[in-house]
Amino acid sequence: MADGTARRMMQQRQPDRIVSGAAFEEDVRVELSVRPKKLDEYIGQKRVKENIQIAVDAARSRGEALDHVLLYGPPGLGKTTLAQIIANELNVPIKTSAGPLLERKGDLTAVLTALEKREVFFLDEIHRLQPAVEEVLYPAMEDFRVDLIIGQGPGARIHPFPLSHFTLVGDHARGLDHRAAALALRHRASPGLLRAGRSADHSSPFRKNLEHRYG
Repeated sequence: MADGTARRMMQQRQPDRIVSGAAFEEDVRVELSVRPKKLDEYIGQKRVKENIQIAVDAARSRGEALDHVLLYGPPGLGKTTLAQIIANELNVPIKTSAGPLLERKGDLTAVLTALEKREVFFLDEIHRLQPAVEEVLYPAMEDFRVDLIIGQGPGARIHPFPLSHFTLVGDHARGLDHRAAALALRHRASPGLLRAGRSADHSSPFRKNLEHRYG
């Protein structure tokens, strides 16, 4: 009984922790304010920005989905931010996922069938997709369809399911190896390939925006 009372008294006297893993509201506001939302707010990657701007303007003028985009390069270059900017420039929603999370064909099929027309699908760490899952992605990129298998055994049949015309933005965190090249070239309708290269001063665009806005 005495031990319980002493424990409660110590808990009441213990001050609030100064260090915490939770973000303060001010930190959240600052991060949202410095993260660029449009291409003209994005600092660095001039050539990539020019390519994206041309592609976005063409897609908007046609009223169609943007061609698929593959961004590759080491982490910290702003590839995720670029994907969000592309969606903002197109004024369309964005869905995000990651290669390691899509372990089965059904996982990717569920995401693809839920995409809306012209929506952006950002796939982080696309190089970590399982080979079997990649085979679902190829016809979705080329023909905007997925093949659903109905039934089992000899009576099983394949039913092509049409997809909305979407834009895949892939984040490849390694160099342009044979798997990335195959992913970029196997879909005829979207030959564009962009590389987010490291800036000359080796600082990320996110850090550059901080320095630009807050000195």
